[in-house]
Amino acid sequence: MFSSKNGRKVTRLAEEAGRAGLNAFRFDFTACGESEGEPGLILYSQQVRDVSGAVDVLDERYHASRLCLVGSSMGAATVILHAASRPYKIASLVLIAAPSDTLLYVKENMTPEQREEWKGAGVMQGEGGPVRYEFYDDAAALDVVAAARLLHFPTLVVHGDRDELVPLRCAREIFEALPYTKSLTVMHKADHQFSNPEDTDRLVQLTLNWSRLFSRQGSLASQSS
Repeated sequence: MFSSKNGRKVTRLAEEAGRAGLNAFRFDFTACGESEGEPGLILYSQQVRDVSGAVDVLDERYHASRLCLVGSSMGAATVILHAASRPYKIASLVLIAAPSDTLLYVKENMTPEQREEWKGAGVMQGEGGPVRYEFYDDAAALDVVAAARLLHFPTLVVHGDRDELVPLRCAREIFEALPYTKSLTVMHKADHQFSNPEDTDRLVQLTLNWSRLFSRQGSLASQSS
């Protein structure tokens, strides 16, 4: 939601992908990092369009046809929503700390009164920056678990059992919904950001191994959130 293509995890992943002989593509979602967009207007539907645009770039410029889409947190839910609606060019997915509900934070951290206050003001100040109320209406129309049931790609789900933002149950809900080849890795003592260097190392290696298994041409597209 508030991260960029220069975040620690995604930068490390891209660097290690290059060393492993894989192509990596990082980008900033609309209104994030160096991308244009109204501050605070961060929408799932727009992020899904952004992923589609990234895939189109890889197709048109590099003829990449077997992509491993990697998303973290909100980016992981976005990957699910994109892949369910536009499965072209995708070989596999990696979902890191993915919420199973687009409104998870709102439901677990805001009272009805706080949501009404947010609606009235039009914007609230989140921990990482402002969030406009349009986020709520946009997210409410999307169902991550229902989208996961439509995915017919090998999918790796990774989650830390000490994730302080997205409960571990979200990983299990998504994993149970996936109908195809899948794997769930729960990392002991890992937090939402996989901030321990050893956790980052393992996360990167898991991701690269999964990509190599199912993407013979070695193209890796990565999103962060």
